[in-house]
Amino acid sequence: MNNLTHLFNNKGFNPSQVDRVNTDFSPIPEGTYRAEITKTELADNKNNTGVNLTLKVTIETGLFANRILFDNLCVIHENTHAQSIAQTKLAQICDAVGVTDLKDTSQICNKSLAIKVKVELDEYATDKLNTGEKVMRTSITGYYPLSSNSEPELSNSEPKDKTDRQLAPKKQVTPKHKETVNNYSKLMKDMEEVESFNDDIDF
Repeated sequence: MNNLTHLFNNKGFNPSQVDRVNTDFSPIPEGTYRAEITKTELADNKNNTGVNLTLKVTIETGLFANRILFDNLCVIHENTHAQSIAQTKLAQICDAVGVTDLKDTSQICNKSLAIKVKVELDEYATDKLNTGEKVMRTSITGYYPLSSNSEPELSNSEPKDKTDRQLAPKKQVTPKHKETVNNYSKLMKDMEEVESFNDDIDF
């Protein structure tokens, strides 16, 4: 057994005095969420081929409130394609929060916007785990103003009542359904192979 009092000013650890943080890092469902950029960090990338702007993005409301996502933008990069993607995202952020001349990242922080996310394979974590199990992550694909009419309705609204949380009745599985599922699984596998091939191409 270990005495902890010397760690907490000779008092016991009081859990009621701890500001709880969300420790759930499982992927959130694909959709559009109200969020804000709460922190930024600018640093050279590990290969010294460019500069990365890392964004800490916090979901503001709904079922996934306070969940944190990270977006790494290589705003300056020797690969012009990668740089173009990152600068497009940065331009989306500026448009979303009404910034026309960005000189400091404080101009885009703590301002509400909409983010669109998807769930994708985390290749780095999968390789590092080295068990054959695929690790999935939530990736931010775009930033939009909350007033945008071109984007889907926010996905993180609370259910109106408890009945909204109930699952729909299970449908009877027929041979035709099984055939459709099998065909879909084969299609997704083919798409993964195509994406894997595309990832190997150096733009």
